[in-house]
Formats: sequence, C-alpha cells, structure tokens
Amino acid sequence: ETSALSVAVDSDEAFIRAHVLKGSACLSSPSNNRCICVTSDSRGRRTQTVRAPPDTYLVWVFADGDASLSRSRSAFSLSLSTTALPAPENDSIDRAVNLLMPGQRERAPSPSSAGHGSSLSPTAALSVTLEGSLFGSATDASVCSDDSDRVGVWYSLQVNETSALSVEVTSNEGKLYAHVLKGDACLSSPSSASCSCVSTWTGKEHTLRASAETYFVWVFAHSGTSVSESCSAFKLSVSLLPLPPPPPNYAINAAIPLSLNSPGSFRSVSLNGSFLSSAPTNAPSVCGEGGGEEGAGLWYRADLTERGLLSLRLTLRDTRFVRAESVNVLKGRSCLSDPSSAPGCECVYGVQHRVLSHVILGDASESQSFPVEPDEYFITVFTNDSRKTYNHQQSDFLLEAAFLPVSATVSPTSTELTLDAPVSGEINGSAPHSFSFLPRESGRVAITLCSSRPTSLTVLNGSATVGSADVTVCTGCGEVWVDVNEGERLCVEIPFQGGERREEGGE
Repeated sequence: ETSALSVAVDSDEAFIRAHVLKGSACLSSPSNNRCICVTSDSRGRRTQTVRAPPDTYLVWVFADGDASLSRSRSAFSLSLSTTALPAPENDSIDRAVNLLMPGQRERAPSPSSAGHGSSLSPTAALSVTLEGSLFGSATDASVCSDDSDRVGVWYSLQVNETSALSVEVTSNEGKLYAHVLKGDACLSSPSSASCSCVSTWTGKEHTLRASAETYFVWVFAHSGTSVSESCSAFKLSVSLLPLPPPPPNYAINAAIPLSLNSPGSFRSVSLNGSFLSSAPTNAPSVCGEGGGEEGAGLWYRADLTERGLLSLRLTLRDTRFVRAESVNVLKGRSCLSDPSSAPGCECVYGVQHRVLSHVILGDASESQSFPVEPDEYFITVFTNDSRKTYNHQQSDFLLEAAFLPVSATVSPTSTELTLDAPVSGEINGSAPHSFSFLPRESGRVAITLCSSRPTSLTVLNGSATVGSADVTVCTGCGEVWVDVNEGERLCVEIPFQGGERREEGGE
C-alpha cells in the first residue's frame, strides 16, 4: 500500500549517505531510464522520508567523493521503516478544498456549484494563502497534458463577476506547479475536452481573466520530481480582484478630446490611461493593425484649426511584455463611422510608417512628430497583448501630445531661444538652422528636437561640441541635456538635410 518510507543512515563518516530507487527495472541496471531515483537530493541524504506507492524499492548506501574512509569510519547502520500513508482529503477533484477569502462568508451554493466551490462576489482585492502537501496524494489521470504519472491535490472557487485571478505556488525546491481549469464539466473528468485548461505550469505568480464560472486549481509535482516529505510541502496564494467595465473611450465616437487649440502658440497635454477592462474591447483594425478580441484600443481626438507639427509620446508603466503597444493616427471626420475602412478616413501614421510600434524600455518612452493640416484627428493607443486588459500592474500608460503651429516659422538664420518657448521651422534644403541660447544662471538645460524627417541637432559652446541628438524615422524626437554657465552663450544647429536618409524638407 502507499506508505511513507523512512531511510536513515548512521555513521561516523558524514559523507556516507543513501539513495532510494524505485522499480524492478533497477535490478537489471540502476542507471537505466525505467529505474526511478526517488531521492530528492542528487547527493543523497543521511535521513529522508519518501512517498512510496506499491512497488519494489532499492536502497543504495554509498560514500561520495568527499568521504575519508578507514576501517572505523566506513561502518554504518541502516534503519528502514514504513508507515501507511493516508491520502489527502482533496486528492480528487470531487473533493476539492473550497477557497474562501478572509472576510467573506460562504454563501448558499448555486445549483451549478453545490458541493465544490465557495461563492465569491468581490468588491475589492481578496486573497488567501494556505499551506498544503502532496505527500500521500495519489497519481491522477492526465490533467492539461498527456502525462498521467503525476500526483496532485485540488482546490476550487466560484467567481460571480469578471475578475483578475492570480495564482502562485511556492515550494522548497521550486518544483511544484499548478494548473487552473474552468467549468463544471471538469467534475466528471478533468481530462475531458469540455473541461477547459486556462492556465498551465504556473509556479511564479500568474494572472488570468476569470469570468463568472467555477474554477479549479490543481497543485502537482511533475512525474520526474521526487515527492519526499521535505519537498512536497507548498504554499498556495490565490487572489481575486474585480475588473472595471471598459473605459468610455474604447469607442471612437467617445474619444477623449485633447486641448491643443490655441491660435499661434504652443500647447501640450498629458493624459493617464489604462487598458484595464472587464472585457477586451474587440477593437477594429486601424491602419492595418490590431483588431479582434485579443487586444484593446482607446481613442483620443484632436481638432486642429491651423497647420503645424503634432508630437505624440507613449510611456508604459510596465514593460515586461514588449512589442505590444502602438499609436495610430487617423484624419477625417468620416472616421467616426468606421475607422477601419470608411471612405475619406485617412491613416496618417500607423504600423506601415513604423510609428510608435517598437519596444519601449524602462522609463524611456517613444515619440513621433508629423506635420498636420487643419482637420479632425483621431489617435488610438492600442495593445495587442490581452494580458494588459486584466493585470493591474501592467495596464497603465501615459500619453503626451504637443502641437506647435508653423504658420510663422523662423528663418534659417540665427534665432534666439528662450526657456519653455518652442520655435518651429522648415528644413528647406538650402542652409542649416542656427539658434543661440544665453543662460541667465548656471545649471542643466534640455534641448529637444521633434521633426517629421530624420535629422539631428548639435549643441556648441564656442567651437566645442557639448551635446548632440538624432531624430530617426522611429523616434520622431531627440533630446540632449547639457551643462550651462551663466552668461556663456550656446549655439544649436540643425542641418539643412535629413540625417540618416539625406531627405530634404520636413518641419
């Protein structure tokens, strides 16, 4: 019968230890694949207790390479004992332990969840952490894979509204995992096609979208993992956090307006946003990108009344999931009817222009500048990573927009710069732009260039270059910080041709 097999080696030599092997195949060759080593430590142990289902077991007492053996120190005594091992109460799915969150009372179970789940209707973050062990658990049928030679225990909960469900398993050696299954059909057979595996091989914290349904968590050890007494203990942490409804501006006709109109002057605005939603927005494809249920897009609107340069910058709160976000820009009022295909709805910038569709690292953000005419512009911030629609730590972003009129552009000749007073111009292909700046006090100054063409800027103190920045087709803006001294004039130059592509023109 399934038992706890205890093995103890006593010797004056500390490096005399024991391995426990399982299976009659070990008799022909203890190193073949069908002979299973159930010892948790590769170097063996002096004292250990292992889970031993009915089979043939061999104990190999050995001295490792660090042993110093003599006639007196090579002697040992070996003690073996077996104790019948009762199965855990939750070693089958129909006896899954209910997960009740602290502060929540167990409600009367619904007909569909009677007997196998705790009913939760969260209004705030709910979490529970409990301890368990696989020691004594039985081998289960295949769960979420074809591998059936695994042992595990079951937990369940009933979710009553769309929430973010987080599951984490921690153990002494990090070799225990969890599968998360969904649906009452799992009760009859967790390996059936009607039982949905929604998360597999979860060890470190994993978050998923949970709808109003019964969920089961199976904590298990891989078939190649030793289930010893010391390594079968685990902690299971489960948390549940309700998700808000989709934000109003998930639809283009509810786009949030950007206040960028101020005739003849520079304007900028910053808005915080979040992809967090109780359902993916099923956003339409925009500029040939996105669309479907696996992502979310939020809309913003800029009604511009004069010609100028529009700059956009997107900063993410979390960047572990990369190459997932993009900003697309449409032009024309007809976009309101169908942003993906309406006649007269023009894609000004999108994935085909390589705008804001690149990875954003750390605290850095990507930006893009492009010329605009008087018209209505629609900006969508899109993620094609559905995880950011239900993970609170990874859903937030910052959108910054700036508009600089170019109705009165500066000439290529030297122009005086002052703090917080942007100037605009045209790269006309005839001569470089030259600017000067006279600091009124010592310190550090940031100089930012946004251009619709690849170009660069150079900062000079006399004849010495003290800073430079490039504007590429990917970034749209370049920034450089320089040290300045009171009364010591700086010169800033922009070449008359585009930088890396030698393209003329641009703003």
